[in-house]
Amino acid sequence: MICPKCGTDNENGKTVCGKCGTFLYRYTQNRRPLSRAQRRKEVASNWKQALKGTFYALLILFALTLVLFIISLILGNILPDSLFEGLIDPSATLPG
Repeated sequence: MICPKCGTDNENGKTVCGKCGTFLYRYTQNRRPLSRAQRRKEVASNWKQALKGTFYALLILFALTLVLFIISLILGNILPDSLFEGLIDPSATLPG
Protein backbone atom coordinates (compact mmCIF):
# COMPACT_ATOMS: atom_id res chain seq x y z
CA MET A 1 0.00 0.00 0.00
CA ILE A 2 1.31 3.45 -0.90
CA CYS A 3 1.50 6.02 1.90
CA PRO A 4 -0.77 9.02 1.20
CA LYS A 5 1.66 11.35 3.01
CA CYS A 6 5.15 10.47 1.80
CA GLY A 7 4.45 8.11 -1.13
CA THR A 8 6.46 5.18 0.23
CA ASP A 9 5.40 1.76 -1.04
CA ASN A 10 4.66 -0.38 2.04
CA GLU A 11 3.93 -4.09 2.30
CA ASN A 12 0.32 -5.19 2.05
CA GLY A 13 -1.26 -5.65 5.46
CA LYS A 14 0.80 -2.93 7.13
CA THR A 15 -1.22 -0.39 9.08
CA VAL A 16 1.54 2.20 9.59
CA CYS A 17 3.97 3.64 7.04
CA GLY A 18 7.51 2.37 7.66
CA LYS A 19 9.05 5.72 6.69
CA CYS A 20 6.87 8.49 8.17
CA GLY A 21 4.59 6.63 10.61
CA THR A 22 1.32 7.73 8.99
CA PHE A 23 -1.60 5.35 9.44
CA LEU A 24 -2.41 3.46 6.25
CA TYR A 25 -6.07 2.89 5.56
CA ARG A 26 -8.50 2.92 2.70
CA TYR A 27 -11.51 5.12 2.56
CA THR A 28 -14.58 2.96 2.25
CA GLN A 29 -18.13 4.03 2.47
CA ASN A 30 -19.72 1.76 5.02
CA ARG A 31 -23.21 3.29 5.03
CA ARG A 32 -25.78 3.84 2.36
CA PRO A 33 -27.66 7.11 2.36
CA LEU A 34 -30.68 6.85 4.63
CA SER A 35 -34.17 7.07 3.30
CA ARG A 36 -36.48 9.78 4.59
CA ALA A 37 -38.31 7.30 6.85
CA GLN A 38 -35.02 5.96 8.23
CA ARG A 39 -33.76 9.49 8.97
CA ARG A 40 -37.03 10.34 10.72
CA LYS A 41 -36.76 7.16 12.80
CA GLU A 42 -33.13 7.93 13.70
CA VAL A 43 -33.96 11.50 14.74
CA ALA A 44 -36.85 10.25 16.88
CA SER A 45 -34.54 7.71 18.51
CA ASN A 46 -31.95 10.42 19.23
CA TRP A 47 -34.61 12.63 20.82
CA LYS A 48 -35.88 9.72 22.88
CA GLN A 49 -32.38 9.02 24.20
CA ALA A 50 -31.80 12.70 25.00
CA LEU A 51 -35.10 12.97 26.87
CA LYS A 52 -34.37 9.77 28.73
CA GLY A 53 -31.01 11.13 29.89
CA THR A 54 -32.59 14.43 30.94
CA PHE A 55 -35.31 12.58 32.86
CA TYR A 56 -32.74 10.51 34.75
CA ALA A 57 -30.66 13.60 35.56
CA LEU A 58 -33.72 15.41 36.93
CA LEU A 59 -34.76 12.32 38.88
CA ILE A 60 -31.31 12.09 40.49
CA LEU A 61 -31.37 15.82 41.29
CA PHE A 62 -34.81 15.48 42.90
CA ALA A 63 -33.69 12.45 44.93
CA LEU A 64 -30.59 14.28 46.19
CA THR A 65 -32.68 17.31 47.15
CA LEU A 66 -35.12 15.07 49.01
CA VAL A 67 -32.31 13.28 50.86
CA LEU A 68 -30.71 16.59 51.88
CA PHE A 69 -34.09 17.90 53.06
CA ILE A 70 -34.67 14.79 55.18
CA ILE A 71 -31.15 15.03 56.64
CA SER A 72 -31.72 18.69 57.53
CA LEU A 73 -35.01 17.79 59.26
CA ILE A 74 -33.34 15.03 61.24
CA LEU A 75 -30.40 17.23 62.25
CA GLY A 76 -32.74 20.08 63.12
CA ASN A 77 -34.59 17.85 65.56
CA ILE A 78 -31.51 16.14 67.00
CA LEU A 79 -29.14 19.08 67.47
CA PRO A 80 -29.94 21.49 70.28
CA ASP A 81 -30.88 25.07 69.40
CA SER A 82 -28.15 26.36 71.70
CA LEU A 83 -25.60 25.05 69.21
CA PHE A 84 -26.57 27.75 66.71
CA GLU A 85 -27.04 30.68 69.12
CA GLY A 86 -23.57 32.19 68.77
CA LEU A 87 -23.46 32.07 64.98
CA ILE A 88 -25.59 35.16 64.31
CA ASP A 89 -25.35 38.44 66.20
CA PRO A 90 -28.88 39.92 66.26
CA SER A 91 -27.56 43.38 67.14
CA ALA A 92 -25.32 43.55 64.07
CA THR A 93 -26.20 46.06 61.36
CA LEU A 94 -25.26 46.24 57.73
CA PRO A 95 -22.58 48.78 56.81
CA GLY A 96 -23.66 51.79 54.81
